[in-house]
Amino acid sequence: MRNEAILQWIYQGVFESFLDYNKFQHRLNTQKAVYLLQSMGLNFGNYHYGWYKHGPYSQSVQDDAYHALNIDPETIEVNFSDYAKGCISRLKKYISDNPGSYNDSTWLEAIASAHFLHKFTYPTYNKQQLLEELKRRKPHLADDNSNELALEIVWDLH
Repeated sequence: MRNEAILQWIYQGVFESFLDYNKFQHRLNTQKAVYLLQSMGLNFGNYHYGWYKHGPYSQSVQDDAYHALNIDPETIEVNFSDYAKGCISRLKKYISDNPGSYNDSTWLEAIASAHFLHKFTYPTYNKQQLLEELKRRKPHLADDNSNELALEIVWDLH
């Protein structure tokens, strides 16, 4: 199965709509969903991430999402394991637990960014240090309560 089809299926599974590469929010959501699902142990593209303006970013995900434009979502038939389906359900729950101060895309950005900082940049930081670093790097993520809840999810991912 091509990665483009997998990205389209993942997007449908998590966000219950078709991935539209032309919409920034869809691209952002795809980046963060794939990053978090990989963090849960799914390997469906072995995408490598680095830090970018909106947190974890993979050019390979971006490229595959672009090619997903050529796929008719109605024709996709993907059969993932129960484990993969469970990870997608877990991610949907994290999104639904959004405290409401951020839209869903920004909420995913907060979770994925906090996770990336903890796992790859500052693994020895405690929660307070991570909160401060998150706010320093991303001033638009200014809601301390939401950021603390995002960190709780980060700890749950480990």
